[in-house]
Amino acid sequence: MNKILWLLAIWQLLRYDIFDFELMIMKKIAAIITSTFISLL
Repeated sequence: MNKILWLLAIWQLLRYDIFDFELMIMKKIAAIITSTFISLL
C-alpha cells in the first residue's frame, strides 16, 4: 500500500515538473514571436 502512495506522489511531482517545463517553453516561444512581430513593424 505504501509503495502505491509513493508512486502516486512521485508521479504527481513529475507531472508538475513537466507542466512547469511546458509553461516555460510556451513563454519562451511567446517572447520570440512577440519580438519578431515587433521587429517586423
